Parts: sequence; structure tokens; C-alpha cells
Amino acid sequence: MATRGQIFRDDDRAFEQWEIAARGDDIPSLLVVGNAYLYGHAGRPRDLNLARKWLERAMELGSEEAARSLQSDYHYPKKTSQQAVDGNPH
Repeated sequence: MATRGQIFRDDDRAFEQWEIAARGDDIPSLLVVGNAYLYGHAGRPRDLNLARKWLERAMELGSEEAARSLQSDYHYPKKTSQQAVDGNPH
């Protein structure tokens, strides 16, 4: 049976491979990396800015799934005109 340390180390190596493929514009890899940051999976912190970077590239390459994620009000709420004037992010 694998130890906890072995499992997490393997997750890190797997994520590194996904990231390498994503840098090569592989759409499934872009989605994996973007979603890892979007949801805080694969040992990554939840980071909406990094998620947006990867998902926008996937969208540019034709991914409808990435486009839906980026249009989600849940992850990326739209500011109302009053919130924009007040500087209120929510």
C-alpha cells in the first residue's frame, strides 16, 4: 500500500506533466490545470487569476467548457454598475 507521502508526490509529478502539456496548448490539459486552480484541486491553491489564464487559453483554442467556466457568475461574478462605482467587489 502506498503511503500518503508517495501519493502526494505522485500527484505533484502528474500535475507537472499536465502543466507541461498545457503550455503546449493541449486543450484537455489546459482544462485540468485551469480547473485545478479554479477549485483548489491537485494540491493547488484556489486562484481565480491563474484559473482564468489557463481557461482563457483553452477558450481561445475553441473549448466550450472553458468558455462556460469563464462565463459562470458563481466563479466570476459580474459587477453591477453601482458596485463598480462604489468599488465593492460583491
